Amino acid sequence: MKRLKILIWLCGLTGLLAIETQAQLWGPQTAGVIYKISPNGRYVTGITLSVNGNGFVWDTQSNSFEDLGQGVYPYGITDNKMVVANFGDNGGYLEPGASVWSRFDTAASWIRQVTPDGQTIAGFSGKKLYIVENDPDYVSEVPYSWSRNGAGGWTTREWAHPDTIKQGCIVDLSADGQTAAGFIHPGTNRIAALWTSPDSCKLPFSSGNFSEYLCISANGKYAGLSYDAGKASVLSGIHNLETGEIIPIPEGFRVNAVDNGGFAFGAYRQGSIDRPFIWSRKLGFMDFGDFISAYASEAELDSLDSSTALWRALTNKAVTFSVSSVTPEGWTFALCLQSGDGGEAYVLKIAPVAIYPFPKNLVADVPPADRNKVVLTWEAPESEEGETPTGYAIYRKGLPLATVGGDTLTYTDAGISTPGYYNYQVTAVYDGKHSNFSNTVQAVIINNYDLPLRENFDKLNLTANYWTAETSRNTGLMGWDVYSDVGVENGTGLMLTVNNMYDYYDQEFSASLTSKYLDGRDASGIFLSFLMKPDYNQESTLTPDTLLIDVHDGSEWKNVNKYVFRLSMEWKADILDLSDFSMPGGRCRPFLRTGY
Repeated sequence: MKRLKILIWLCGLTGLLAIETQAQLWGPQTAGVIYKISPNGRYVTGITLSVNGNGFVWDTQSNSFEDLGQGVYPYGITDNKMVVANFGDNGGYLEPGASVWSRFDTAASWIRQVTPDGQTIAGFSGKKLYIVENDPDYVSEVPYSWSRNGAGGWTTREWAHPDTIKQGCIVDLSADGQTAAGFIHPGTNRIAALWTSPDSCKLPFSSGNFSEYLCISANGKYAGLSYDAGKASVLSGIHNLETGEIIPIPEGFRVNAVDNGGFAFGAYRQGSIDRPFIWSRKLGFMDFGDFISAYASEAELDSLDSSTALWRALTNKAVTFSVSSVTPEGWTFALCLQSGDGGEAYVLKIAPVAIYPFPKNLVADVPPADRNKVVLTWEAPESEEGETPTGYAIYRKGLPLATVGGDTLTYTDAGISTPGYYNYQVTAVYDGKHSNFSNTVQAVIINNYDLPLRENFDKLNLTANYWTAETSRNTGLMGWDVYSDVGVENGTGLMLTVNNMYDYYDQEFSASLTSKYLDGRDASGIFLSFLMKPDYNQESTLTPDTLLIDVHDGSEWKNVNKYVFRLSMEWKADILDLSDFSMPGGRCRPFLRTGY
């Protein structure tokens, strides 16, 4: 692994003040929004979050800024400080060294990007297209570009779009100005649009669901996007424009920037906080702060001032910040800490880091015949450049556990005597250098429940009672919870709650609850008795709910009974004979699954 060299610039709270390698930039109680960093990493554009916003250009080399004025939105900048911006009703540009903006006279033009050489500007332009019946003055926005010509002026061009769709926007351009990404807007939803030339518009998503490109790499090889994945969720992803492959990044919901190497930078949700991520095929998904912490040495991390808001953002996942823009070759990032932690903006530059492919699809299994060991299996890393692991390192609860050879894709953690929850991860090792971690898996080492058993969830927590609960959707929408004062005796019970049901009435939900093994070796029979009560805010006559009772006999799950509910009802008791479903030796594992 190569060592990191970290340089930091800071724009923050009060005036201009140079402190070693840091420099404060912007005024009190003002949170900055960063739009773009120039390809050479010197200039940063953005706006303040005042009432209408003041656009600015920050020169990190001279530690100076230029106030562009209120209502100016500077979306793009070149290496020699040519700025392109919008002014609310149209767009224009500011030549290097100029003090007066040049504005395009095209109606309702909106500028989104400029090529590094300043020769091509793109966005959308308003045009009377007569597409609305009985409204000949209707102005629609169409994908548009302005290119310098030899006469000292600009040549305007409307980019291709489907004949039946007259609205769209170029959001980002490749460095040569020939490949663009953005969206078209046929009606309700935006649809991702890709232009491989001004004359060729492609729509990778055939459905009418929401999708849009948000950025494109300078070399035109990768594009970042957001798209509707169904069931009311939005995913982020990377589109490899050379291979045509669209790679989902399911943890993220937005991609802000992508560099020439296919590294994507965007936002994901950590509880109620928006955090930045970094992703690539080799690296996988990482919190950006974790990435800096993992790939920087102790000495280099010590060079970061722990008293700054940047340090708090990198090391504290309760802090919201974003990676807003990145240089084409990567490793220079424009960061923005949002309100609540100073509204500071930073440029963080690091030396290139050696990234190695990581293991995929780690699985943990606790064999029924031996509940005191965990069998781990995983898949070898995917490599585009022929890297082959020389070994794998296994971690338990975040600590090194063991290593195996590069041709081994399994490990057994045997003889665990202490019941509890055990988390595992695996890294691939390349001659002593480690990849990122695999996915994390959890195994439960527990003793059997002895019979007879009365489960009343008296510990008020599913985990504490060694039950495993899973849902098919975001846990913010639904989930199992332990409640007191429920049931016929007003004791402690279990409730499955679906929030925002009216918003998702046509969606399918499912949730499961699994016990640990029940030991009935000394029993002549095994029975399950329980109380249940379906309770609806709205009667479900069209889409009934179901409750299934399954039992694991040591080799597979077998269904014992199925209940179908269409209406609310009072408490109902039932008893099921599980004796015929137990594994050899008289143990069984009940499983409740419900959904609609």
